[in-house]
Amino acid sequence: MKTYLECLPCFLRQAVEAAKMASEDPLKQWEVVDAVLRLLTAVSASDRPPQVAARVHRTVRRVSGCDDPYCQVKKDGNKAAMGLYPRAKELVAASDDSLQTAVKLAIVGNIIDSGVGLHFDLEAEIERANERGFATDDFDRLREEMATASTVLCLADNAGEIVFDRLLIEQMNHKKVFFAVRAEPMLNDALLADAEFAGIDRLADLVTAGPGWPGAGVGNCSSSFLDAFTRANVIIAKGQGNYEWLSEAKANIFFLLMAKCPVVARDLGVEVGELVVKSAREN
Repeated sequence: MKTYLECLPCFLRQAVEAAKMASEDPLKQWEVVDAVLRLLTAVSASDRPPQVAARVHRTVRRVSGCDDPYCQVKKDGNKAAMGLYPRAKELVAASDDSLQTAVKLAIVGNIIDSGVGLHFDLEAEIERANERGFATDDFDRLREEMATASTVLCLADNAGEIVFDRLLIEQMNHKKVFFAVRAEPMLNDALLADAEFAGIDRLADLVTAGPGWPGAGVGNCSSSFLDAFTRANVIIAKGQGNYEWLSEAKANIFFLLMAKCPVVARDLGVEVGELVVKSAREN
C-alpha cells in the first residue's frame, strides 16, 4: 500500500506523542519534532507507510536519546491483556466454532495500537467480539488452508495484542508455528520480551525479522526469519502495518486486522472499525 497525503498528519502526531514520552524537556521535544518535520519533507508517495514510520521513530530515538519511548505503554498493554486472557479463553472454549472465535478475539486485540491513537474499552470489545461479523469473506478460506498446513508463520503486531494471538496459536494443533516480532523498538510493536511475557515462547518458535521486515526494502531480514517465511504454508499477518507492507505480496498470506484509519479502510474497501480477514491472493 502506498503512502497517502492523509498519512502525513498521522506521522507527525506519532512524533509529537513519542517525543513527549521520550523526554520531559520541552526543548528536546521541539528538537525531535523539528527533525521529523524535516524528514517528512522528503517522503514520497512511492514509500510505504511503515517505511516512513520506521524512519520517523528511528529519528525520535536518535534525537531524544531514548531507546524505547513506548516501553511503559507496552508493559501496561501486556498487563491489561493478560488480565483479560482467562475470560477470552473461556469465550473460545464455550464457542461452537472455537477457531472463528479465536480469530475474532485476535483481531479485536488489534485495537491496542499506539500508531492510530485510539481510545477504547478492551474488556467491552472482547465481550462483544463473538457477535461481530467479518467485513471480508476470506475466513472460510483461512480455515481450509489452516486445516492442511503443517507450518504456520505469524507476523506479530502490537504488545498486548499478542496475548490474544496466543488464543489463535492454541487452535493450531499439531502444527509447526513460528511467531515473528520486531528486533528494534517501533511504536508499541511487540518485541521478544513481550512475546515471552505473553507465553507464546511455550507454543511457537520465536524469531525476529532483523533490521528489516518483509516487503520493507530497509535492511536485511534475518536468516531465521527468511527460513520461516519460506517454509510456512500459511502466513498470518496481524495489523494494519503488515497489511501496508505486504498487501501486494504473492505469498499465502492472510491479513487479520481491525480497520482503524480511513486510509487503510478505503484501501481494503471496508468501514472503519470493521473486522477483516483478507487473503493476499485473488480468488
